[in-house]
Amino acid sequence: MSSRLRCLAELGEVSAVVLQQSLRDVESAYRNFFATLDKVIEDPEAILASNTSSIPIMKLAGATGRPDQVMGTYFFNPVPAMPLVELVGSRHTSDASMDRAESGDAQTLGKQPIRSKDRAGFVIDALLVPYLSSACAWWRRASPPSRTSARAWCSAARTQWARCG
Repeated sequence: MSSRLRCLAELGEVSAVVLQQSLRDVESAYRNFFATLDKVIEDPEAILASNTSSIPIMKLAGATGRPDQVMGTYFFNPVPAMPLVELVGSRHTSDASMDRAESGDAQTLGKQPIRSKDRAGFVIDALLVPYLSSACAWWRRASPPSRTSARAWCSAARTQWARCG
């Protein structure tokens, strides 16, 4: 994969099917960036993808002339260890764009795509935050989780971050 990546001096040189960008979560900067990308990327099939969860994809899509080709792509961390990537489409994102991104993520990147609707936050946050809140409540009560819960966590979260064993 890294052999297929290269640095570019000009945005106009971009010809990727999916462009992943990263800016600080400032809505006007994102909108301006997407408007610029829309003008300089010549490939009419290019999908413009954002990795922010704090700005609705719909707002970014509105800054372009191709709202049907704008989506969110959120890679789960740590990226090399986690197989999931979340694909987020707005009301304007076409099924064809979502299908192409899903196929590309699965085939090219070896990731397991999951689809979600345009909203703040990631799917994993919706799943993980209640679990972590419960763990914090156990800690406050000075009642650590049972060995069963610990084994369940270690089986479900096999990453460098989850110290198990």
